[in-house]
Amino acid sequence: EDEYIRGALTWLEKWNFRMDPESIPATLFNVTFLNLLENTYLDEMGDLLFTNFLELPNAPIRNISS
Repeated sequence: EDEYIRGALTWLEKWNFRMDPESIPATLFNVTFLNLLENTYLDEMGDLLFTNFLELPNAPIRNISS
């Protein structure tokens, strides 16, 4: 198992689920979520539509959870 993954999991296990700007776990979550969205939708949508999709409030979260 990768030491970086173990380190990230340690941070995430201690996370209080707040999106504070200085929160390392929140940053890890957001980067991972953005990569998930990019890997899932970008090649299908193209750059412009994908960028517009990300700018819609809660649309990415609603779409992934449905």
